[in-house]
This record gives sequence, structure tokens and C-alpha cells, in this order.
Amino acid sequence: MDPPYQQFRSVLSTGISEIRTRFDDKTGCYVILWNEIQIVFKDAHYVTNDSRLVPFMLGDDWEELTPKRIEYCPGVVLQVIQQTHTQDSVHNVLPTEPENSFKYIEKVGSAPLTVKSPITRRHMAKTLDHVANIASGLQNLSDLTSSTVDAISTSSVSLSAPDTTLQHGLHLPLPIRIAPGNNLVLRPNLAKTPHHSFHPYSRRSVALDKGADVSGLALDEMKDQPAATQLVQLYGSYVDAEMSGQAIQTEQFKNIISQRFNLSPSGLQLTDVVLLQMLQTQNQILTRQAFLQNSVQALITQNYELLEYPIPRLFVVLPRPKRLRDKFKPTTSFKLYFLCECGEHTATPGTRIPHEIHLARHEGYNVDQPNRFFEKYGSYILTIMKALRFGVTVAGVAIPPLLHVSEGIKAIEKIIGVAAKEVGSLMDETIRYIKDYKRDSNGHVATTNAGIGLDMLEALEGADLRELQSYLSSKDESRVLGNLNRIVTLEGHVKWVCMDHYRENYRQISIQQFKDVVASNRGEFDQKRGSVRIHLKTSTLAKQFYDALVKVRGVSTLSITLEWDATMSDLRTLASAVNKTNITGMTLWGQDFNRPATDLVNYNRRYDPIVQLMCNGRIHSMELRSFKSFFQHVSSSSTPMTSQLKKLYLDVGPFRTDKSSKLLFTKLLRGCLSLSQVTLEGVDLGQCFQFFQRKCYAFQGVEVLDMRREDPNGGYIKFVVGLLHGAIQSAVMSVNDLAYLSVDEEALAFNGVLTKLSIESKAPSSGPELNNLLRNNQALTKLKLHYFGSQSAIIDRVVDARNECLSRNGTSSLHETEVLLHMGKPYYYFSGLKMTLTFHDDSNAAVISSVFYYSVSCSDSKFSLDLSEVLEEYSWTIHKAELSSETTDDVLLLLHKGMQKKGSRLTSMSLCPQSLTYIGVDCLDEIIKLSGDPELHLDFSEDFEINMKEDVLEHLRSDSLKILETYLPRFASTLRGLKIGGFNNHFPIEVMRDKYSTRLDLPKLEELALTCGITDDDIDTLLVVDWVTSMATVPPCQAGAISQSQKVPLTWTPLKSLTFDLGLCSYEWVILLEGLDYSTLKDINLSLSNFSVRQLQILLDSIPADTSSKIHLHDTLVEEERDAEVDALLSRIQMKAPNVTILIH
Repeated sequence: MDPPYQQFRSVLSTGISEIRTRFDDKTGCYVILWNEIQIVFKDAHYVTNDSRLVPFMLGDDWEELTPKRIEYCPGVVLQVIQQTHTQDSVHNVLPTEPENSFKYIEKVGSAPLTVKSPITRRHMAKTLDHVANIASGLQNLSDLTSSTVDAISTSSVSLSAPDTTLQHGLHLPLPIRIAPGNNLVLRPNLAKTPHHSFHPYSRRSVALDKGADVSGLALDEMKDQPAATQLVQLYGSYVDAEMSGQAIQTEQFKNIISQRFNLSPSGLQLTDVVLLQMLQTQNQILTRQAFLQNSVQALITQNYELLEYPIPRLFVVLPRPKRLRDKFKPTTSFKLYFLCECGEHTATPGTRIPHEIHLARHEGYNVDQPNRFFEKYGSYILTIMKALRFGVTVAGVAIPPLLHVSEGIKAIEKIIGVAAKEVGSLMDETIRYIKDYKRDSNGHVATTNAGIGLDMLEALEGADLRELQSYLSSKDESRVLGNLNRIVTLEGHVKWVCMDHYRENYRQISIQQFKDVVASNRGEFDQKRGSVRIHLKTSTLAKQFYDALVKVRGVSTLSITLEWDATMSDLRTLASAVNKTNITGMTLWGQDFNRPATDLVNYNRRYDPIVQLMCNGRIHSMELRSFKSFFQHVSSSSTPMTSQLKKLYLDVGPFRTDKSSKLLFTKLLRGCLSLSQVTLEGVDLGQCFQFFQRKCYAFQGVEVLDMRREDPNGGYIKFVVGLLHGAIQSAVMSVNDLAYLSVDEEALAFNGVLTKLSIESKAPSSGPELNNLLRNNQALTKLKLHYFGSQSAIIDRVVDARNECLSRNGTSSLHETEVLLHMGKPYYYFSGLKMTLTFHDDSNAAVISSVFYYSVSCSDSKFSLDLSEVLEEYSWTIHKAELSSETTDDVLLLLHKGMQKKGSRLTSMSLCPQSLTYIGVDCLDEIIKLSGDPELHLDFSEDFEINMKEDVLEHLRSDSLKILETYLPRFASTLRGLKIGGFNNHFPIEVMRDKYSTRLDLPKLEELALTCGITDDDIDTLLVVDWVTSMATVPPCQAGAISQSQKVPLTWTPLKSLTFDLGLCSYEWVILLEGLDYSTLKDINLSLSNFSVRQLQILLDSIPADTSSKIHLHDTLVEEERDAEVDALLSRIQMKAPNVTILIH
């Protein structure tokens, strides 16, 4: 067995890398070597599993094993933390790390310096004077720091770092202590700031080539670094340039330092720079220390509040709405409503929902003993009621009154059942009631200060909340707690929020974790559609997947394969997980389920959990594929009495004839009262249909019964029955060859129930066989016949068979027969004649209409013989022809010959003329004349092989250009469609611009397609854009005439369809999108181009409100772009132009 692979992801990116594990004989487990991790992830620092550190493996002596290694963690994606990035120690809970820099370094005095160091007092004082001057110069720089910092409330700052030898052999004696009152005050930021990396402060010179201009390069390289770091690096570069004799670079670095920092490099000493570097390093240490302290405090806060706040602690109490007859009676009954504690802590970038405290979406809880309840919680409730009645200010942020929150108004009207304007009086009534009840003997109300805000309100203690929880437990047996969910803020505080705000915060976290689990099991997750396809190899991996699946809540369709011999317990675990989700469609593959030796006790009821899963109330579609003897492992007690199942697909082996299997199958279907479609695979169609005919009374709700099995040649035999209240409405059979039918299936084909029949065969059916089919199936309305080779005689056989039925019965239901004559092998692209025979009423004659497809790649050596026979006989029936680039002169000559004899019905032709000569073009001209000006579409988009040599490509490109220049002018005046591409990403813009500059040069053109792909630098795409817009707009010579009078006849047809997949720059997209005439363009296809979210904004600005175009954007709007932004722009386009259809997926 090959060693497994461990998946890793850097916190700096979303890409996943796999590293092969090794089996460690000493530890007996799979491991990953640390040096291999560092090969993939440069500067790897450590590895985490979610928020937990993955330690290096230790030996018996508690020392790290050599070489360093970590243990394999199956089924998860480990995160690699690199030295240039720091990851929060508590995932999505703790504060993010502050940025590491000074806001300022300030002179505050000139007291004497006390230094405990081998350096003399005089030397250090002189050095610190230089540093003070440097600090004074840096003090006013706007970019010296990226965050504000708070002062350290300490009397001294200790500078400590390990002994090290710096460049030029300088040994720095440590530690150094700066006493209170000296020249420097460091103020690191202890506040919460956006996440930022710690920069290593080393004297790294700016890399330069000899003679390079450093004036812009040096600062551009260091533009994102703190100013102190820039000074250190620029000074090092200045020294290096001076020592290497590069006078120009030396002077340039000197000027940069002088201009940017108001300092002279010659006045600096290396010790000055080193000390400044040390001060910056100390700032990093203190900032990191503050970050860790905040992280620890957040953990402590979180652990405390999780225990102390088991239920929501913000709620209001309102009188229950009174009936009309009780309107003037005193209020004696109340209801408790929880509040959603949303706010800034729930807001996320791009949020579209309000984040203001509002009523939870819940009908509330009755307060049975209001006096006793207010005795305990009255003061607390009164403060909250006043705050939400009149509005408060919390931590400097104004919270509007509850009635002014749009979300609260909607909830009030829906939940409380009164108009929003009446809620104010309800709140006042509660406040009066509590005041009256709490009024003491002196006439004062024993409550908190009237001016108190929510930020000063002392929260209920844990004991009070637990008592309230026990009070609600009898009224909230399902423990929904006002439909609120508990979250933890970045500072560790516990908040209770509604589902909307819960999803806003945790949805992305859960989705990312779920994506990791799916990716680690090589699955697929389509977030847009909510569908998952996954293969699980072990029960351990399955449990990890189930845990993530329950949390994500966004999956509606699941296709799952358990690649081990799962027991009943395994299937029960699967069913339990699915029951906790919103999955409505499920596919379960059972090809690995055999006979588990460890589950013999449950052998005969092994699949009971699957049957029970069907009746969980959510599953609407269930597919069981590749099962063996399913009903032999289901107990009769497991079949559901009721179910919401609508579609059932069973691939459970041959249909059993034993009584028990039929009884279980019948009981299962009868229990699914909503079942409308049943698909059975791998069954004998005849036996299965006979069973359903006998039991049809029991399946009154089933509308479609689909039965199918594989034939010996790899194809399928299908029989689909349409039902209405158990009565057969339609019956469609599809078979590759009638010889593949079993005895029961053959009887089914001839027993008179068929309404449609499709036969695909290399040999045609005999005349008597067709006669029997038509004679026995009086309800047959449509016949579809697929034959390979020269079978043109089949047309006469179908007509003769129908006429025989007419003469015998006086009528025939057969109104349409479709005959596909394949001129070669059955490839993906059809090549041949597709003929449709239409019979009107009881007429003997058939109206024949055909479509001709030609492609040599789909044909065999006998193609030319078959083609000659078919076209000579039936070319007059062709109304549409689609001819590939392999079309030669001979094909057009045969087509023309047949049309000369019996006429032409051709109305549309698409042709790639690459293989035609002048003979073929002349023949095409004659066909057009015979057909009375049909729609002609020319395709000059032949693709070349990627691996062709450049000289061969150039030759072919030249030939294609000659064909374009030769044939296009001949048909320019009648051309309806034009497709250009395949010139090896070279667009012939010069030819098109010179000869066809306006729509008057291509007057009937309705469809234009440019498929050159992402073009190279040799093409002037701006010229291409100008030409395309000229094809899609009014010709200059007619613009005035159209504006003056609508009676002026048009000599051109507006463009209706445009396909464009070239790569353009931003301003070229602006020209194109603003230059199109959306009033006439009905179809715009920009798929496979470099269309992005920026162009979506341009489209929004350009498109008129009355546009009804269909715009295709498949394979555009790359995944890296934000879905929220794309969705917002699409919504705005839909609001501006409601009739526009935009297709992305």
C-alpha cells in the first residue's frame, strides 16, 4: 500500500499542497519530515491543526527526534505558519496581532544616563545623542508606523536580546538598561489593530546592479516597511556603495537619506543604526507580549462567559395584546422576548443586513407570575426597556430606539401581532407596571439610574441566568432560546444573536473548514449549487466529514461513496448526520458493501438506516446505486409509514421474484405518499412492468416509472411509463437492437402499450417486423429509427407499414417518424442525414424534411458510397446543412446534382470553406441560386494543431488568410453569419478593416463570432475593437437619414448576435461595451474572454434600461474575485434592465 499524503496550506494563500508521508519504524506511525515541509513552504515556522499546534515528535528523552518530523494527521489540511506571518493562537476568537512599529519616538528630557555596560558613560551618552537626533528626524514622518500605539505604564524599559556579532565585527554588549527620565519614550500599541506581519529588522542592503539608478528603486522596494527599517537598510546600502567605489550610487543613497529623513549619512555611526534597530526590535517584543496577553485574556473571558451566560441575557417584557373587550382592563399578563445582541462585532466587510439590536424572531414566552418575575428581574428589565424605548449611547456608538430599526419593526409586526406604532405604548405600559410594583414606601422607584446606558448596565449573574433558564425550561422544551445562537467575539465575550447574524459571522468559517475536509478526501463541493460529491475510505474520515457537514448547513445535495464494507452501525452514523442537515437530495453508492464478518448479527437488517433515512421529512430525492441484493438486507419493520420522498432511484440488483422482496418493495412505495418518480435499474423490464400492472392501484401518486438495464453491447434498454392515478398515459421504449430483448421484454414491445419507440441498429428492421410493431401498438404516435450505413430503403418500409395499418384499421396514430442515417461510426458528432417524416391525419403520403451534417472525422471508408446514394435520393428534402472544414468539392457537387433533379428546399447553410477550390465555390454559388437566397454562414475558424512547427503554422495561416481574402468577397452581399478565428491566435484585422469597414460592406450580416482566444502582443486589439463596434452600429452614411425620417429604407440588417472571446485591456473593454448597440443585439457571448468584475461595472453603466439581450459570461469572472461584489453588480444590472439575462454558470 502506498504511503498516504498529508495536505498543507499556507496561511498566506488558499492553495493546498500535498507532501508524501513516510512510515517511521521507531514510532510505528506515518510522519512528515520537517525539511520536506520547508522545501514546499519557504521560511516555515511551525504547523497548526486549526487552532492547535502540531508539535515535533519527541524521543524517550523528551528531546526532538532527528531529523525533525511531525505526525501524520489524516483527513485534515494542516496550516503552515511562516516566519513572515503570525497566526492567531485562537482561531477566529482571539484578537488579531497589532502592527509592529512606533507611532513616534519623542524627546522628553535630558536627565543623566545610567548605563550598566562595559561601554563608557561618555561614549554611550554621545551615541544616544545621535539616536535622539535620529528620533527627532523620524518623529514627524507620516509613515513611521502603520498603527497608533499606547504608552507603556512602566518606569523603565529593558532592552534585552541575545548576544550577536553584527557586520564589521561589532560586538554589542548586552543587556542595556535605560533609566527613568532619559531621552526616549517607547509607546507600543496595545490596542486591537488589523493583522500584520512582524518584519525582521536586519541591516539588509538594497540590491542594485552596477550603474543602476537607485532614486526610485530603493524606496519602491521598501515602500511597505516602517521608516526606521528603511533608514537602517538605506544606511547599509550607502556604506556598501561607498566601500565598493560606486560613486554615483553613493551620492544617490546620500541624497535619499538627506531628503527623506533630514539626516546626513556621514554624520551617522554604525552603533547609532544598530541601537535604533534594537529599539525597533524591543518594540516588536513588547507588542508581541501585549498581543499574547490580550489573547490569554480573551481565552479567560471566553471560558468564564461560556459558563456564566448559558442563555441570552438581553430581553424585554411586553404586555400580551388585548382583545377588544379587554382593552380598558388593567394589564395582568406579559410575554418575554429575547433580543439579538448584534452590533459591530457581528458586522463583516460587504454585509447587507443591519447590525442593530432587535427582537429575536420568536413568538416569545408567557410570564405566568408577573409580580414574582418582576420582583426578581424588574430593575434589570426596566433599564433595558428605557434604553430601547428612547435609544442609548454605548462606547461612543449611538443605538437607535427599537422602533427606528427597520429589522425590529418587521419582527414586531410579525411576532407580536400588533402594528409597529402601537409598540411604544406597550413598552410604556410595561415601564409603568414595573414602576408601580417596585415603588417603595417613600414614593421612589428602586431601580437603576435613569440615565444609565447598556454599557454601564451590570449583566445578570450566572446564578440569575440559570434560575431564568430553569423558569423557561418548562416553556421551551426544545430549548430554542428565542431562536438565538451563541457566538464568541474577538475579545472572548459571549453574545447571543439571531440566525442571520450567526450565519454572517460563522458561515465562511464553517464553509472553509468543510472545503478543507472535502478537498482532503479528493471530493468536490459546488458552493453555488450546494452539492457535494465525495469518496470516504475509512469510518474515521467519514466521522470528520460528518462533523463538518453538520456545521456548514449549506449543502442540499450529497453524493457519497463509502469505500469500505460498512456495517449497520456505520450506516446509522451516516443517517444520523444527514438528519441534522438540510440535505434534500442524496446519492449513496454501495458497490463496496459485501458481507461484513463483524456484523453478522445485523446481516438481514443491515440497510435499515437507509430506509429510515428516506422518511426523515427532508429527503425529496434518494438514489441507491450499485447495491447488491438490497431488499434481502432490509427488515419489514424499517419501512416508513409516511415520507416526503418524491424521487426514488434504485440500482439494487435484478428484480426478485420471491414474495418477501416484492412485499417489502410494495410496502416501501406505499409508505412514500409523495412519491412521483421511480427509477429501477438492472431489472428485467417485462417482469417489472407486469408487477406494476398488478399493483398499480397501490401507487396512485406515482407519475413516472422508469425501468432500464444494460444490453450485451454496452448500451441501455429503457422503458418509461407515464401514469395518472395508476392508469397508463404513455409508454416509451428505447432499445439498440430488438434482438437484445428478453422473452418478457419482447412481449412488452408487442403488447400494445407503446406510444413511442426508438430503435438504434446497424441492420434495419424487416418489413414484417415494422408491420407487427405498428399493428400491435395502435397508440404508437412517434417512431425513431437510427441506422448506420446505407439504409435509405427504410423510408419506404415505414410508409408501407403505416399504409398497411390504414388499409386494415382505417386509421393510424403514427404521426411522426424520425430516421437518422449515420454515414459512419457513432461518434459524438453526428455525420449523416437526419430525416423527419410527418403524416397528416390519415394521409398515405409523408412530408419529408431533412438536416444534413457532414464531418469526415465521424465517418468510415464507405462514407463516399453511402453519401452518393443518400444525397442523390433525398437532397431535395434538406432544409438545413451544416458542413465542416472537411467538406470537399465532391460533397457540394453531389448536393447540387440531387437538387437539380428534384429542386431545393434549403433555407440555411453553415460552411467552413477551407477545403474548397474554385470548383466547389462555383457549385456553392449555384446551390444558393437554386435555393432562393438561403441564410449563408461562413466559418473561417479552423484550429491548428498546437504541436505544429512554426514554419508549418505560418504556411497554414497564410493559406487560411488567402481563403478568407478569396471567398469572403464573393458572398459578402448575402452573408448572414461570419465566424473568424483559428489563425493561431492571429486575427486578420488588416483585411477586415480595409475591405469591410462598415455594415454596408456586409449588409445582411446578423451573426458575428470572433474566436481567436486570448491574443498575443502582435495583434492591435484596439483596431479589432473598433472594427467590431463598427459592425454593431449604424453605418456613418445612414446615421443622418435614419434620424431625419423613418421612411428611408435600410440597406443593411442590424447585428443580432455577437460572440467575442479575445483578451482586451481595460480601456479597450470600455470602448467595446460602450460602443455596442444593445437595442438590436439579442445574444452577446463573451465566454472564455478575460471579462472580469471591472467590465461588469462598465456593463452596468453602459446597458440601456429597455435592453432584452442574453449575455453569456461562462468561464469569466474568475474565482479569485469576490462573489459578493459580483452578485451585487448582477443585482444592480437586473434592477436597471429587468429583461436582461446574464448566464455565468
